[in-house]
Amino acid sequence: MSSRSIPRKGFQNLKQGSPDRPPHAANLLRNAERYREARDLYITTEADILGGTPVIAGTRIAVYAVLGRLQDGDTVDDLIDDCPEIPREAFEAAALYAKAHHLRGRPSGRPWRNSA
Repeated sequence: MSSRSIPRKGFQNLKQGSPDRPPHAANLLRNAERYREARDLYITTEADILGGTPVIAGTRIAVYAVLGRLQDGDTVDDLIDDCPEIPREAFEAAALYAKAHHLRGRPSGRPWRNSA
């Protein structure tokens, strides 16, 4: 099964608001589906673009760069001001993707210097 396919078995009761499911479960499912659609539309990974690092489609903006700017205090509106041709949903999907798919490998720089 690919990472992009979500099994649908058992989700029918969530959509119908089954009494044995918490009321927020249907909302969680809707949000997950919205994220999946945005991810498929706006996030791409190609070996010849930044060595396969996930980027916003049609750009060289890495999803980890988007998350880094948001964690450093920028807002999505700041990102939109810098790149008005990219929709808000693309930045939001990039940030969620980066949070869900941590960057692999060793940390860059020398993190032990900041611990002293």
